Amino acid sequence: MAENFERIQQTQSHITNKEVGIIKIAVAFGEQIKNKLPELADEYIKGNTAEELLKTFDIQKLFGITSVSVARSALQNALFGTKEYAGLISDPHVVAEVRIRHQSASSSKVGKITMKKKSGIFGMDEKAKNDAREKGGKSLQQSQRGIHSQTHHDHIKFGTKSVESRGLTPFSDEELKLIISLSTQPEYQISNGKRINASKIAEEVNLKIHGGKKIRSNDSVTNIFIKQRKDQQKEIGEKI
Repeated sequence: MAENFERIQQTQSHITNKEVGIIKIAVAFGEQIKNKLPELADEYIKGNTAEELLKTFDIQKLFGITSVSVARSALQNALFGTKEYAGLISDPHVVAEVRIRHQSASSSKVGKITMKKKSGIFGMDEKAKNDAREKGGKSLQQSQRGIHSQTHHDHIKFGTKSVESRGLTPFSDEELKLIISLSTQPEYQISNGKRINASKIAEEVNLKIHGGKKIRSNDSVTNIFIKQRKDQQKEIGEKI
């Protein structure tokens, strides 16, 4: 353990001033992302990858980050925090569960690549494949891992727990339906219907759903609307 710590210290001592500067920039952007897009935590918990979040929320453009690697680091900082600030996902149990799920998803992606390349199990004959599947299935079932441990209820439970641990209120189905409905009405649109009037919609949502309390903001309504619209487009694309 001591030897590993010494190696880490030696590695850190060789970090250049430029690299230190990049790290500081990623830390600063991470805090901005955390404050402006708290819903990223819920999307990450639901299974969206860091790359998908970067594209869906157009993080580089939104925050003026020119480097993809800095954007990735900043997103990780926003999600899991740094020594300067806590991340959006701070509950250690949720962090552990989320990391396991994303590792599992990553393994699945690698599996698809090996299938294309005809390597790994995809290069075996049928008997070898059956033996591997049987052995792997029993192992997962006995240890309650993989598909045997993950349910839709788990996603909801951990997502809600993460939101509540940050003192936030998750968007309800009722809110989402109201936001979508209002967004189609001319009085809740601006720029000749090209954009939604997020501040007006937020006021209406707060009035009708939250008894006048300022729970939803201009930014939160805008971000959830963009996310819902992209999800709908994705569903349409999959059906086609």
